[in-house]
Amino acid sequence: MGDRAQAIISRQMADGCDILVGIFWTRVGTPTGGYASGTVEEIERYLAAGRPALLYFSSAPVQLDSVDPDSYSRLKAFKASCMDRGLIQQYSSQSEFQQLFQRHLAKTMNGLGGPGQVPAPLAPSVELSDEARRLLRDAANDQHGTIIVTQSLAGWTVQVGGVDLVEPKHAREEARWRAAVSELLDAELIEPVGNKGELFSVTNLGYKAADKVEP
Repeated sequence: MGDRAQAIISRQMADGCDILVGIFWTRVGTPTGGYASGTVEEIERYLAAGRPALLYFSSAPVQLDSVDPDSYSRLKAFKASCMDRGLIQQYSSQSEFQQLFQRHLAKTMNGLGGPGQVPAPLAPSVELSDEARRLLRDAANDQHGTIIVTQSLAGWTVQVGGVDLVEPKHAREEARWRAAVSELLDAELIEPVGNKGELFSVTNLGYKAADKVEP
């Protein structure tokens, strides 16, 4: 009563929630007038309140005849706006999503802290998977200190110094190395360059951590 239903829901979320998690595939919902959908309105108002949001977009295959073109078009526009702000993560399988979300949620919860709690600073000795350790070490040893991640019809590539670490056309390998990139991003050992999500450079903290990575 007294306002649009969506406005009330969005206001309640911004005032009463600590973390927002959004998971998308091909649909974004029904337009609300000022926003692409009620879901988008909730997220935008939540972000405007300065609260942490974890947004995920699935790249899993889909039956084309099950996709609503209008909804998908609005979803792509929303995804692009989030990508420009560095707010999203992509995943291609449930297992990859599980790994990403588990790390992101733990990190976000740690950052929220609580009464009398101060989040511990990231140490250069942060725990990393074998793939992430190798990726960080190789990037730190490269003169440009960069990692290039691209997708084409042939699949994903993760390159350091012109060398592709992903076995061609091997979905499991693609997922492993993309997860390694996400690990380094989450630990702030690399940072994106530009807004295309393809080029990453080693941070000062990353170089310090790489010095502690055994060959």
